[in-house]
Amino acid sequence: YDQTEYWLVNSRFDSISEALTSQLHNIEDSIGKHLVKALCSLAQDTSSSDDHNKKLNKLIISHMRVIGDKEPNAREKYWSVKALTTIYKRVGESWLSLLPQLVPIIAELLEDDDDDIQTEVREGLAKIMEELMGESLDHLLA
Repeated sequence: YDQTEYWLVNSRFDSISEALTSQLHNIEDSIGKHLVKALCSLAQDTSSSDDHNKKLNKLIISHMRVIGDKEPNAREKYWSVKALTTIYKRVGESWLSLLPQLVPIIAELLEDDDDDIQTEVREGLAKIMEELMGESLDHLLA
């Protein structure tokens, strides 16, 4: 029984991606790394699908910024940044086209009140983006 395309089926992908990313809202530090690994594994298994990449990126980003009247908490933002950092480390080439959606959020999070979030963005997410692009993000963030 071949399972290499199991998560590429839209109904399966939608249900698992929404279930996993919804956990970012109430995440505890003790399980954060496990959720990040699960999200990264899903991204790796579905990286051949641009639609799935876009959807997962959008779902994670929704936990990093204010949408409507929903303000994400600091841990939610922190673990969302960790998830994207890990995903970009593993499947960055497949996700580079999504960078324009992420640049304003990176800029916003670099100004966050929480020092842990600023540090994780600067030393994690922004750094891996620069490595993938081969250039500094400074000109995009200005």
